[in-house]
Amino acid sequence: MKYGLVRRSVGRSAGNAAVMAAIMFAFGRPHAIAAKESGGLLCAVDKAAGIYFNKAAESWSITNFKADSNYIVRVPTAEDIQALRRNGFFTGDWTPPYIVLRLGDSWPLNFCERPPDKSTSTMVCSYMAFMSSFAVNFHTLRMERIKGGGYTLQDDRFASDLRENPADSISEIGRYAPL
Repeated sequence: MKYGLVRRSVGRSAGNAAVMAAIMFAFGRPHAIAAKESGGLLCAVDKAAGIYFNKAAESWSITNFKADSNYIVRVPTAEDIQALRRNGFFTGDWTPPYIVLRLGDSWPLNFCERPPDKSTSTMVCSYMAFMSSFAVNFHTLRMERIKGGGYTLQDDRFASDLRENPADSISEIGRYAPL
């Protein structure tokens, strides 16, 4: 499909099941670990649902999306920062402590403005241009990604280059392990 999504597909893909089995085998029971201490996090989506615009029916529909996404949360490299500054994302000396990338991609989906919050064991990363939020909980080893804006960006042409259909609003949940 054009956007890499398979609609009305329920459950975990075989690829993600293998990733999660390897994570649980390698790391055993859940334990808290910060991304910085581990060099990054590998996040695998277990479930994905949301709404999409059904062009044939000209209406919005609730659906399950294929849960086959994997993400990396890591400290940005010098090359990442250089590319982001070149494209006008950051000025001055500030850089995000962490970025979120889809596995295999080089451009971040989200920027983490602050390091993990020690009082809540969470880190929330956002990208307001596409109304996207990514969060990890270092105590439960859970991750959650929400890509909103589908309803409001449906006809917005600036979002047309996204891998996902800009008219979709998606919520993904899963687990992560340190890299």
